[in-house]
Amino acid sequence: MSTAYQPMRYVDWKEAFCLWFSGRVEVVEFYKDRVINTVSETINIPSVVRFVKGVIRKNRQSKAAKFNRANVLLRDNHECQYSRVKLERKNFTFDHIIPVSQGGKTNWKNIVACCVPCNQKKGSRTPKQAGMKLNKEPYVPDNFEILNKNSSTRTLPEEWKDYLGEFHV
Repeated sequence: MSTAYQPMRYVDWKEAFCLWFSGRVEVVEFYKDRVINTVSETINIPSVVRFVKGVIRKNRQSKAAKFNRANVLLRDNHECQYSRVKLERKNFTFDHIIPVSQGGKTNWKNIVACCVPCNQKKGSRTPKQAGMKLNKEPYVPDNFEILNKNSSTRTLPEEWKDYLGEFHV
């Protein structure tokens, strides 16, 4: 059981509100500059919440990060996974390791960040079929990994810093 001030997972502001209003969490910190305006009032958005009752943690790992373009780019360190060319949000593509035409799925373990030239060279083939090699195997990152990688490209909210401890790089 854990009710300590330990980071468990990232939740977006909507989920934080739902947990707060359902009584499952207490708000430890509010953002100073982020609010929601209702018809009758202005409410600061929670930035750090804490479960009010014991939480049984089946494992100490964070929840898997949401699969999206920004998080794939963070997981892959802004590098093409074939040529190691530095990538930006505007100039990278997803590459299906096993192409969709060969039954490949769009998920963490079958997608890597890729530059356009490598993606065109590989085409609808596997890396082996195209004579290309992945720099590292794709994997499912957890929320803390993405949060830490994201913090190196932008500033973490000040309100979080006291609570991230060992997870903050």
